[in-house]
Amino acid sequence: LRIATSIIDYLFRRLAVEYMSVEERAELNILTTSERTQPTLPGVEESVAETRQGSDVPPDPPTVPSPAQFAAQLALGSRGADAPLCMQCGVAMQRAGSCYVCTDCGATSGCS
Repeated sequence: LRIATSIIDYLFRRLAVEYMSVEERAELNILTTSERTQPTLPGVEESVAETRQGSDVPPDPPTVPSPAQFAAQLALGSRGADAPLCMQCGVAMQRAGSCYVCTDCGATSGCS
């Protein structure tokens, strides 16, 4: 009964579990945890589909970046990864001395 949305809902679900048959509760979609984990039809096995491993799985990304990727990451990081976002337009601001300036709308962080 972990899916109750309120105290009243919990009380009525609890009463339903105690006093109603499984078929009646199934019609109302009030099932206990053990009833939810059972197969949909008693006595019928779940079908298992074979899967081919490796053919549809994309290759793992490289863990060590190439020198060009590493240089690109350094260039992006040095542009102000810790820069605040512009209060006017939301674009990342660029460092201008001890302040920050927005390259899109020209707003500053209040220093100049």
